[in-house]
Amino acid sequence: MKKIILKSKRITLRPVKFSDAGSFFKWVSDDEVIRYITMGRVKKLVDEKKFVKKVMKEKRGYFFSIVNENGLLIGNTQLDLDEKNKKVMFGLMIGEKNEWGKGYGTEVTKLLAKFVFEKLKHNRFELEVYKENKGAIKVYKKVGFKMEGLRRESTVSPVTKKYADLFMMGILKKEWRNKK
Repeated sequence: MKKIILKSKRITLRPVKFSDAGSFFKWVSDDEVIRYITMGRVKKLVDEKKFVKKVMKEKRGYFFSIVNENGLLIGNTQLDLDEKNKKVMFGLMIGEKNEWGKGYGTEVTKLLAKFVFEKLKHNRFELEVYKENKGAIKVYKKVGFKMEGLRRESTVSPVTKKYADLFMMGILKKEWRNKK
């Protein structure tokens, strides 16, 4: 995992620390939090600690912890880089339910788009989102992401155990510049 800190008005994105594993485990053990997360449930804290150790060693992308203006760890976000094609796949989880609906998802997404396009100099920023996740879709559209397709029954929900559809969304550097 590459080490960098990104800051905006209310949030700091910092490299994941091993000590974050406890919070992550709490979140991925909660059906309401993981309802729209494709990675699924983690059953044991030891497994979450192994996952955190693994991503801390990863060299291909970025895995950030999201800390709000009060110093509270509220979520995490990951960027998987495709250097050959100059694109980045994005994932986001606001795990602290008391912090939902406060605009942190939008702020994180905007901060990462700026990083992807201005610092990394990539051309494309993309994601997959559950078709039913209306709140997240609204956030991504607000930042400028466009609907690009539907992946039918593409994942199994960790909560319902049923197949779920995922929208593919993306934004290009030129679209992001025009949106600014």
